[in-house]
Amino acid sequence: MQCKLTVITPVYNAEGLLPAALASLQAQTLGFENLCWLLVDDCSTDGSPALMARWAQQYPNVRVLRTPCNSGSAAAPRNLALGQVDTPYVMFLDNDDTFAPDGCRALLAALEATGADLAGGYFQDVDEAGAPLNERSPSCGQMADRLLRLPEELEAACAVQSIFWCKAYRMDLIRQNAVTFPADTLMEDSVFYAKYLTAARSFAYTDALVYRFRARAGSLSRTGSADYMLSRAAGYRHLFAVCAGAPALLRHNLENVAAHFLPLAFTDAVPAARRPALMRAWRQVAAYSLEAGLCPDDLLLRRLMELCAAGRVDAAVAVGELLAPWRSEIARRDELFLAADRNWKAVCAENETLKARLAAAPAGC
Repeated sequence: MQCKLTVITPVYNAEGLLPAALASLQAQTLGFENLCWLLVDDCSTDGSPALMARWAQQYPNVRVLRTPCNSGSAAAPRNLALGQVDTPYVMFLDNDDTFAPDGCRALLAALEATGADLAGGYFQDVDEAGAPLNERSPSCGQMADRLLRLPEELEAACAVQSIFWCKAYRMDLIRQNAVTFPADTLMEDSVFYAKYLTAARSFAYTDALVYRFRARAGSLSRTGSADYMLSRAAGYRHLFAVCAGAPALLRHNLENVAAHFLPLAFTDAVPAARRPALMRAWRQVAAYSLEAGLCPDDLLLRRLMELCAAGRVDAAVAVGELLAPWRSEIARRDELFLAADRNWKAVCAENETLKARLAAAPAGC
C-alpha cells in the first residue's frame, strides 16, 4: 500500500513520552509501514533528538525536522512540517498522546469512501500513566456515522466534535486556503481547526475511538497564569476574525469561556498588577458572551463580565477582587481536575460546590 497519510508530531523534551507515541503508531491496523511519521524537534534539551535520530535510521517512513530555535508552542513546528508533507492526507499527534489502534484506518477509510474534506471520530481522556479516565471524553458528542454538508450542517459538526485532535485533513485544502497555525497564541490548534472547517465543504464523522489525550498537570493548557490568559485572548481575536461568517462555530468556541477564565484573573497565580491588562484583553470576549447569552446566572460573575465588556477596567478589577473568598475553591477544583485519580463525576460535583458558593455572594456586589 502506498503511503497516503502523514502524522505530524511536534516534540519538546518528550524523551519519556515518545516511545508510547511510536508504539501506538506501530499498533495501527492500517499498518505502520503505510504511515509517514514526521517529527519536528523544537530544540529539545533532553534525549529526544538522539531518540528520534535512531528511529529515522531504523524506519524509512520516519523523518525528523528541527526548528532553528525554541518557539515555545506547537505552532512553528507544525507549520514547518506542513511544508514537508507529500501525502494526500495529514493527521496530528502530540508528543504526549497516542492514537487508538484503528484510528488512522477508520479516518482514512471515511475520507476515501465519501470524498469528504475532513474526517473525525472521538477521543478518550487518559491519566499521566496512560490509564483511561473515560470511554469517551465529555467534550465529544455522539452520532451515527454521517456525512455532514458544510456550512449547512456546521452546527451539527461543532456539536459532535470541535476538537482539533482525532481528525484527518486533506493537504490540498490546507494549501489552497493557506491554513496554518498562528504563533501568537497557545490556542493555535483551535484557530487552525476553525480556519479549516470554514474552508471545508463536507465532514465525514465516524463514531470510532481515534485519539487518547493525556491530561497532564504540567501542560501549558492547564495553567491559569496571566501569560496564558493573554495568549487565550489573542486566540479568541483570531477566532472572531476567522468565524465572522460562521456564528455557530464562533459560539461553540466561546461557550462559557468568559465565565470560566475571568475568575482565574483573581487567583493567586495572577499578580494583581496584571489584572487590568487582562480585563482589557478580554473585553471583546466578555462583550460577545453577554450578547450571545453565554454568561453565568450568578450576580457577581455577570457583573464582572458587564464591567469588563464596558471597558470599565478599574471597576471590573474591584468586583473581581470580591472573588477572593472563593479563590481556594477555584484552586481546589483545579487540583481535583489534575489529580492522577480524578474522575469526571467528582469534577462536576466540585464545580457545583463552587457555583453554590458564588451564588451566595453578598447582595450588594
